[in-house]
Amino acid sequence: VVQGGSVLGNSDSFASGTIQTAITACFSLVPMIHAMVMMALVNSRIANDLRRIATTDELTGLANRRAFYQHTRTRLAQSRDPIALLMLDLDWFKQVNDRYGHKIGDQVLVHFAQTLTRALGPADQAARYGGEEFCALLERPTDDDLRDAANGICDRVRANPYEQDGLTIPITVSIGMALV
Repeated sequence: VVQGGSVLGNSDSFASGTIQTAITACFSLVPMIHAMVMMALVNSRIANDLRRIATTDELTGLANRRAFYQHTRTRLAQSRDPIALLMLDLDWFKQVNDRYGHKIGDQVLVHFAQTLTRALGPADQAARYGGEEFCALLERPTDDDLRDAANGICDRVRANPYEQDGLTIPITVSIGMALV
């Protein structure tokens, strides 16, 4: 019915039908939006896990060689101060594996990595280079400071043998160093 240029009667039902349709559409989209948010969260977690796996040595938790190279390149490009590179090799480690087995050998490597990390400064970076070889990047201004740091690491490692269940395995480390 048209009266005075306006439609009477069905306008309220049209508005309520449109609102009802919009509300129904929104509620039907909620599960889809929820699924999309969950997929984004899972993708983010997977990306973080992959980044960690790609940059971390699985056994010791230290940076791996790839991450260490990347960190070193960045530090060398940004730093104006001297930077020191240490290459560390556990002495006679093959004998540890031969005598006690690889499981104990792995535990010794983890113990060494923890000892090394505690011996370094907060700005220093340690990594597992491979096998029983490790490396560290230090900011030390002089040869004397670098020598002191290397000797300090040797002393700390020697003073902290691997010990578990009555087994004590002394650990020593040889260190090569270069000031860049």
